[in-house]
Amino acid sequence: MDISPYELLSGAEHIGTRSRDNQTYVFAKDTELGMVVETYQQLDYEQQKRLLGYMDALKMNN
Repeated sequence: MDISPYELLSGAEHIGTRSRDNQTYVFAKDTELGMVVETYQQLDYEQQKRLLGYMDALKMNN
């Protein structure tokens, strides 16, 4: 099976390369970062790509 235990237990979908890295972050859902990640997970794939594009553009302005 090409699925991590996290993906199997959480129902997270493997899309692109975002789930292949072995690094893990842990943070509380009731933080700003937690809300950002939760909202990102609710977006469809095209919306996620669009948001990632916005974030890349913001990084270039720094």
